[in-house]
Amino acid sequence: MGACEFVNMGKDAQEVYLSLVEDAVYENGHDSYNGTISTCDSYKIIKLPLRKNVQKFIEYRLRKIHKWECECIELPKAATSKWKASHGFKGKRGKVFVFFGVASC
Repeated sequence: MGACEFVNMGKDAQEVYLSLVEDAVYENGHDSYNGTISTCDSYKIIKLPLRKNVQKFIEYRLRKIHKWECECIELPKAATSKWKASHGFKGKRGKVFVFFGVASC
């Protein structure tokens, strides 16, 4: 069992989630213990608390969730440029969704 973080951009969380799952299945197969987002049943959207560091909040939440659970944060505009630059999305438009969870492996 391992904690994973998945970042992608899109118009809404559902589009991004399905894209991440599809990519994970393509790269790692349908094995239910492949250690990717595809092993999570679904996701829950949570709000990032005001003035909270994104990475520290994710680390905190990862200690609270269980195996096969996935959560999603839509990054506030103030945090998107930093995340876009550090995750290969610099210059691209769209909302940024960060999915994280405990995958089965």
